[in-house]
Amino acid sequence: MKVRDLVHASARIIGIVASGENMTDAEMSDAVSALNMLLGQWSASRDYVYSVRDIEVDINPNQVVYQIQAYLISESAKFNDRNVKIYRDTALNNPLCAIGYRKTVKGYEILAPNLSGKLIIQSLIAPEFPIKATDDIVVPEEYFRAIKYALAIELAPEYQLPITQDVQSQYQQAVRIMHRAQSTPTPAKPDQVLMGISRGCR
Repeated sequence: MKVRDLVHASARIIGIVASGENMTDAEMSDAVSALNMLLGQWSASRDYVYSVRDIEVDINPNQVVYQIQAYLISESAKFNDRNVKIYRDTALNNPLCAIGYRKTVKGYEILAPNLSGKLIIQSLIAPEFPIKATDDIVVPEEYFRAIKYALAIELAPEYQLPITQDVQSQYQQAVRIMHRAQSTPTPAKPDQVLMGISRGCR
């Protein structure tokens, strides 16, 4: 995704431009400046925005758990050159036919039982500042929504546009989801009945 696409998405929320329309060069420049200030504030408060770096993990059938160091990872991955989804295992349930992950204090545990090959995971890291309209920006979906609505709220006063209750609610919900994506769950003993129901291939 280009930075300008993110800016246009924010602008459409509050009616600066209609669907299919583009901002002028001057409007885009001002909006990107506002985005840079917003991301700078988020970075200072540890609400990071991310670019991507690949982490390669050699998977073998004699090992289940693999440790990687990353602040946040994408659930889109590649296994033996095929696009796959990895899922967050908050119940400490190890399925037999899927790749999972758990957040830890130092990074992540990757769970890959009974598999062999090369897994490529996207580690999402803070990009350099400032960013330009034509730059690529890669963010998790949870972060994209929060940034989109935060930027819309930032831009609204410049155009003397109201911030509706719906926009405010969407922003607050998106920020809560973003913070949950960052959290490290406290391990708990899973319910064995539920484990028996959910265990198996997905």
